[in-house]
Amino acid sequence: MTEHPSFLALDRHALGEPTADVILHVAGCLTCRAHVEAVMVAAPIPARVLELRQAPAPRWWRAPWLRLAVPLYLVLAIPFAAATHWAVGRYVAKQHTRTAFTVKGAPTAAAWVKRGDTVTLWRGEPLGPGDAVRFQVVLEHFTRVTVIDATSKTVLYEAAVTKETTTPAWTLDAAPGGDVVWVVLSNEAVTPAIVDTCDGGSVWCRRFELRSGGK
Repeated sequence: MTEHPSFLALDRHALGEPTADVILHVAGCLTCRAHVEAVMVAAPIPARVLELRQAPAPRWWRAPWLRLAVPLYLVLAIPFAAATHWAVGRYVAKQHTRTAFTVKGAPTAAAWVKRGDTVTLWRGEPLGPGDAVRFQVVLEHFTRVTVIDATSKTVLYEAAVTKETTTPAWTLDAAPGGDVVWVVLSNEAVTPAIVDTCDGGSVWCRRFELRSGGK
């Protein structure tokens, strides 16, 4: 009896890599021929292996219009997002730089108080000795600001400015009595008497009674 080829040689024969010796042997050996035929039969894929296969993509994802729409969306979305970020940034920066008391289109004035190391917007509460106060104004169509002490009828500060400015600061002393200050906006120089006839047309005035008991 001819010696049988090894199983490896028979498997190579079944998979398409035969040799002359194996071909001759298989032709006359029923046992080896049965082994080769068994190897050549396709075995079914186990179900657990089939479960591991990646699920096919949905048909809508493979649609030609979608493959064009995604790049187009990215091209349009990036500039839009950048423009939106720029616009929001400008709006926030503008709002941050404007003070709480400003009103667009109208002149305004506000007092800022420094008490110790704390600076706050004055809201009408009486001030005391040692408190420092300064005024911030938005002139709009006016070009001159004048600060007048109503008690002594003296000009504390005046300057020709535009749009917005902050005056120097004054510290309240311990002398009894009230401290009343007028902030006057105008286009021409004014005298302290203007506080008695402020008409709100050619000039704009605001009275600040910083300490109770003022006149």
